[in-house]
Amino acid sequence: MNIKKTITSCMEFAGLVVFFLIYKLAPEEYALRAASVFLLIFSIFQIWYFKWQKLKIPRSMLFINGLSILFAIPTIYFNDFQYIRIKLLIIKALFFIIPFTFALFGKNFQQILFGDLAGLKELTDHEFKVVNWWFIIVSAVSLLITIYAYFNLSDDAFLELKTFWLPLVGALYIVPVFYYLAKKENLKM
Repeated sequence: MNIKKTITSCMEFAGLVVFFLIYKLAPEEYALRAASVFLLIFSIFQIWYFKWQKLKIPRSMLFINGLSILFAIPTIYFNDFQYIRIKLLIIKALFFIIPFTFALFGKNFQQILFGDLAGLKELTDHEFKVVNWWFIIVSAVSLLITIYAYFNLSDDAFLELKTFWLPLVGALYIVPVFYYLAKKENLKM
């Protein structure tokens, strides 16, 4: 297995987990700032690592790391958890609004964004349409959970949801992709 691919695929979730651990383990008066400083440095490092390894930086990583950097600065300065809540709400809202808006105009966001990836090139227009609508539905559920959490959960519960439970919901994004690719692989055999 290629060590570069393993490192890059683990980076995103590792950053979230380390942020969570720093927040939980650091003394309370320093926890939010310490975790946010880590996130700021990690977001910059992650982009630098991709450039250094001459890997293509996914647009989604640039978007999420850009927001992480943008919201880490006021979180550090004001020591206010609200910026973490706002960042997650913006990400979840955009993950729903952008593909839904494309669909309203007859465009397939998933096909435009990922249609040139190896393996996904094999998907038909109909399959990409199913993948796109599945993404929109999962994004809507994730957004509704985030809105509920934004107003009703404590900072600790919100962070746990953001770190562990919403990524599990996000894993549902790839269910139809795996289904169609497995189906195509079975037909080749």
